[in-house]
Amino acid sequence: MRKWFCAGAVVAAAGLATSAGGVNGDIVFTNQSDDSIKVLSGGTLTTLVTFADPTTRLAGITRAGNGKWYVANGPIPPTETSASIFEIDDIFAAAPSVSVLAAGNPSQNPIHLRWDKARGVLMSINNPGRHPIDPALDGVLAYHLNGTTTTVWSEPDPVSRPFYYDGVWMTKIADGTDDYLVVAGNGGAFGGPGNLYSATMWRLSIDGALNGTMSLLADLGDAGSLGLAEGIFDARGLTTTNTGRIFMTSKDNGKVYEIDLSGGFGITEIASGIDYATRIEYNRYTNRLVLVQQHVPADFGLISEIRLDGTGYTVLTADPIVSPRDLYIVPAPGAFALLGLGGVLCARRRRAVG
Repeated sequence: MRKWFCAGAVVAAAGLATSAGGVNGDIVFTNQSDDSIKVLSGGTLTTLVTFADPTTRLAGITRAGNGKWYVANGPIPPTETSASIFEIDDIFAAAPSVSVLAAGNPSQNPIHLRWDKARGVLMSINNPGRHPIDPALDGVLAYHLNGTTTTVWSEPDPVSRPFYYDGVWMTKIADGTDDYLVVAGNGGAFGGPGNLYSATMWRLSIDGALNGTMSLLADLGDAGSLGLAEGIFDARGLTTTNTGRIFMTSKDNGKVYEIDLSGGFGITEIASGIDYATRIEYNRYTNRLVLVQQHVPADFGLISEIRLDGTGYTVLTADPIVSPRDLYIVPAPGAFALLGLGGVLCARRRRAVG
């Protein structure tokens, strides 16, 4: 049986509206090293929920229209019954309520998780990888808040490259279509280091019955055609700003790119030297990009930020406990206002070696 432990924190009231880098916005994130959900506010880390289950592997986190929070859980190796979506009520309270919204097939290592307001569902990307699950569902799911699940799109048996494989993240395209831009970490026609083949970019269209159609936009390994210095073989994150600009991270080369769909598909490098860049989220309160930098084998984890032009790189936290997988930004100091500045002080522990 799973057990969950919840913790609040007593913190100083001063400085809650700003972080070490001057950020106005609390960052709620899933943390892999201790299977927890934490909040970074005013430079202070606080654990909100801890999952006392060694098989837990938290990923995407989002807040839905009903005010509750939802978290993807994708243990590795995935099985037909291991994955789940957690539902959390009153996440900033001293004792949040945690339950399971959905579990088992068709959920298989869900990674991306975001609330789709227009459709009233939680959109998620499944990534079972090369593990022996039958049937494997490498595709997109919609979780309804009543606990049911709809398969929006699943990868057909590939015929020739490039094809969709190892879906990672998606973001809304702000052009009035309600379509999504989807990045897959594999499936391209170009071989390279790390992953077997290059990453690919897709457009997902969804009809009123939640049936999806996926269209290839680009093979990100084709550096010459895309005007890049090198191909991209481990694309990881996508985000859309309030003005419709789209940004992407690449873990293999530590770069951030801007995507332009106004005249087909265009991509421009805006920042480099950002080690292990995985997730990226637009902070609408500061008009900056917040980055997750994580690589478990190297015991490496940071949360950082840059401006929309790629400058101003700032580390927001490099605490040894930090091993983030996804983040969601809320107004500051709203999180601690809800917390009531009460509860139990959360003790932080360092990651175990190895």
